[in-house]
Amino acid sequence: MKLVLKLFGLCQVDSVPDLTEHIHRTTARLLLHIDGYVDRISNAKWEVKELGLEHNGYVDLLLGEFKHYKTRLAHGGIGKEVMVKT
Repeated sequence: MKLVLKLFGLCQVDSVPDLTEHIHRTTARLLLHIDGYVDRISNAKWEVKELGLEHNGYVDLLLGEFKHYKTRLAHGGIGKEVMVKT
């Protein structure tokens, strides 16, 4: 019985990094709403003469979405130490 528990524990510990990555990706996909930003970024003006001193409009929207994401994580009970590591 001890051997079975030991093997079970070893298998579970070995799977933690994969499970952690899966949880982080799933959480980000569910809580971070960034659909459409690829199109906004690809359609932005990238010529140096057109860039000027201001950033593109999608930057403010994307920063706002990350702020909302942080709030969603906080309301979901995710600790600060987890948010810092990701």
